[in-house]
Amino acid sequence: MRGGEAVAAACWIVFGAAVAAYALTFPLGGFREPGPGFLPFAAGLIIAALGTAILVTTRGAGAGIVAVSRPGLVRIAVTIGAIVAVILLLESLGFVLTIFFLMLVLLRAVAGHTTGIAVLYAVATAASVFVVFRVLLGMPLPQGWIGLG
Repeated sequence: MRGGEAVAAACWIVFGAAVAAYALTFPLGGFREPGPGFLPFAAGLIIAALGTAILVTTRGAGAGIVAVSRPGLVRIAVTIGAIVAVILLLESLGFVLTIFFLMLVLLRAVAGHTTGIAVLYAVATAASVFVVFRVLLGMPLPQGWIGLG
């Protein structure tokens, strides 16, 4: 294992442990009635466990660092930019429009689907998520300027 891989695995372990530790500041509840700290605690433990698995399985494997091509870097940048845009626009655009545009950008720019397919999948995703969370689960969603949520 190269030093960079060990550092990355250690970062995941520390991050997972930090998430789990912070989650303990909230009530955990139980399996039948989980509290607000239950899911973050479990996620932190899973992240730390996966970091440990990476550290253990790649140890001595001699795996090198993989170079990322320029198109790969562009896709990474577009993905990060799209997620940042979701954070910034969720309240003003509303949940449905934000998810639609997120999926449209990811499907078109990152996955390389045609515009028609990307629009079709983006509409299907936004509608499905709306039905599950708003209609079936009754969760309030940010409505934005169109009032859909």
